[in-house]
Amino acid sequence: MRRLVSASMLVLLTACTAQTSSLPLPDSGLTREERLAIRFDGADVTAAGLATQTIGRTIREADVQRAVTTAAARSLSWNAGTRDAVVRLTVTRVEIARPDAVPLPGALSLMEGEVALFDAATGMQIGATVPLSVNGEGWRIDGLQGEALARERRLELTRLAFQFTAVARRALLGG
Repeated sequence: MRRLVSASMLVLLTACTAQTSSLPLPDSGLTREERLAIRFDGADVTAAGLATQTIGRTIREADVQRAVTTAAARSLSWNAGTRDAVVRLTVTRVEIARPDAVPLPGALSLMEGEVALFDAATGMQIGATVPLSVNGEGWRIDGLQGEALARERRLELTRLAFQFTAVARRALLGG
């Protein structure tokens, strides 16, 4: 039953959101040829050193690590080339907005960190380390529906993790 409620909430969250402007995406500095030559699957994720309280809501490093690792397994896969690479994601800050703050303008959760790409054989870094920041990818939930959805902390963390890894993928591969 709990899974059904969580799945329903995710569908409702998607339906109740509105797009706002997104932040400009930093670039890893890889050329088109370099991007086409690499391949990777998933990521090494680090979420150590996060605060245990964020905007009044308790969040555990293990929960962040698990959410980002799961999201990376789904969205960080690229098999175009022959050069094996390792994606390293570091999460440095997570803020999950309090449910009572969601109806207020600007009350968005966020996730910050960085992504870097390394050659799997040599361990040498490929391209630049790219800082990442997502704030709900521009979605905003308002009113009582927003408050009800924000009470499900894991759903919000899962949504942020997927957005974080999607931005990491675009930073590494472009577009």
